[in-house]
Amino acid sequence: MDDRFRFRAWNRVTKKMVDLEAITPLALCFQMKDGEGGVFLPFTDNMILLQCTGLKDKNGVLIYEGDVVRQFEGKPWQGDFVIRWNQARCGFYLYLNGKPHLELSDYREGLIVIGNTYENPELIGGE
Repeated sequence: MDDRFRFRAWNRVTKKMVDLEAITPLALCFQMKDGEGGVFLPFTDNMILLQCTGLKDKNGVLIYEGDVVRQFEGKPWQGDFVIRWNQARCGFYLYLNGKPHLELSDYREGLIVIGNTYENPELIGGE
């Protein structure tokens, strides 16, 4: 399966990250079979769906929406970035201080995933 079509979800009630495949076996059946299809999402408002970007960090870890990444090498360190989908620019972007900074696909080589905004809110100044 193409990694871009992997999903995970943050459960607001249990405060746990769940892989979509663990939520329901049916979800896998509907994920982009032969390049077509869709995703069956048996969610309630208690789940926040997060898509995989299809890209991996320097250590081979898949990068998802909501992940917090840190520069490992290359450009001078500017802070920890949050991965978000940018609707206006139709792509995943590195957000710094709440603003789009760079497109993820242009900058992934020197990044490592250090956590995510849901399980590690302290990484972005949260509780």
